[in-house]
Parts: sequence; C-alpha cells; structure tokens
Amino acid sequence: MVEDQKKEFASAYNKFINGLQLKNIRLLSSHIDLGNVDPRTEEGGAPLRMKSSAESSERPEGFAVVNTYRIDFQHAQSREDCGFIECTLLVEYDSAISLTDELFKVFCDRNLGLNTWPYFREFVQNTVCRAGLPPLILPVLKSLPGK
Repeated sequence: MVEDQKKEFASAYNKFINGLQLKNIRLLSSHIDLGNVDPRTEEGGAPLRMKSSAESSERPEGFAVVNTYRIDFQHAQSREDCGFIECTLLVEYDSAISLTDELFKVFCDRNLGLNTWPYFREFVQNTVCRAGLPPLILPVLKSLPGK
C-alpha cells in the first residue's frame, strides 16, 4: 500500500510540474554587511555557512514563493562570522494544479533552487566584486543550502 501511495504522489507531482510556468522573478530585498571581511585572509576559501528558506502564498492563477538565501562569511582561523550577504527573491508561478503543503515541500527540495539559485549566485558574485573582495563563485546547486 505504501508503494502505491508513493506512485500516486509521484504521478500527482509530475502533473503539478507539467502544469507549472514561471511567470516572474524579482529581487524583493537584500541585506549586506561585508565590513569585517578581510580580503587578504578570506582569499583562497574562507569558510562559508549557507542557508535558505522558502514560504509560499496563493495567487489567483497559481502561487508565489518568497525565497531567501544567506551566506555568512567566517574568519579562516576563528570561524567567527565576519560578514554576510542575504538576498530575498519573489518568484511567481502560474499553476494548473493548486499547491498543497506536500507538493510545496517536494517542490522546494527539487525544483525551486533550479529557478532561483542562479540569480543568487550572480547577486553574490556581483556584490563581492563591488565590495573589492576577491571573486567568489558559488558552486552549482546539488541541494538547497541548509537542507
């Protein structure tokens, strides 16, 4: 019976994804503090702590997601936080199927980052360069930070 439920959910999720369209993505807010990041000690791979969160809300044609990413920079020796970059994106989707909590959980784990992570990567790279720090290129997304 459990296997049948898994197959049924997988089928429902596939229908959900097939009826999904990305309508809009935009920067909602950002918070940055790089004042204590030392480019001499951070160059070459200072420790980073990354996390993300997502919340959904219904819209008439689908749903919206507020997706926040945050990177905390840490000093190489002490591992104390010395700065951060936080970016919140608003992502709007048209959907033929209503979003349930169960669908949203799987959507966040599998699909949301594929839509938003490239925007965050570019935001971080641009911000770090503008701050006069060594370039920072975030890795490709394999799983959402903090998951």
